[in-house]
Amino acid sequence: MDNGRRKWELAAEQLRKITIPASLGFETTASLAAPQRMLGQARADEAMEFALGIQDARYNLYVSGEPGTGRFVALQACLDRVAHERSAAPDWCYVHNFEQPSEPKPLALPTGSGRAFAHDVETYVLGCRRELRRAFADAAYERQREKRATPRWWTSCADRRWPSGFSCRARPPDWRRCR
Repeated sequence: MDNGRRKWELAAEQLRKITIPASLGFETTASLAAPQRMLGQARADEAMEFALGIQDARYNLYVSGEPGTGRFVALQACLDRVAHERSAAPDWCYVHNFEQPSEPKPLALPTGSGRAFAHDVETYVLGCRRELRRAFADAAYERQREKRATPRWWTSCADRRWPSGFSCRARPPDWRRCR
């Protein structure tokens, strides 16, 4: 029986595996890529893929485990795989609803074009403001405005001679200060 025991006994040097760092092929573990799947956790990987396949807003995925076991890395890798398989979601922009101001109208735009749309709208609004300022500062607009400031009925009334001695006279523009 002693022989059987001695047969399986190990010397102190045999109790530890010695690895030569140069034989590993990398300087530090920071240069290694993260594993794509959790080692020894095939069921957890399948469960995450299954959960991410359910496209329902009421469904949530909860991942638990001990710190440092690679939960976050595994979930990140699974999310990356699923994200590459799916088409990108459209950009949603909400614009003013002139009929119902309290309910903006949603616009579904092709993926990535939402910012360009917002920039185009902002450019358009700034251009409109500039052109309106320019139009209202124009001399032709000022002449038209003064022409329309005096109503037609007043002009026809002032030119007319009334038989009973009445006449129409325009008030001076600052008649309220003349009192």
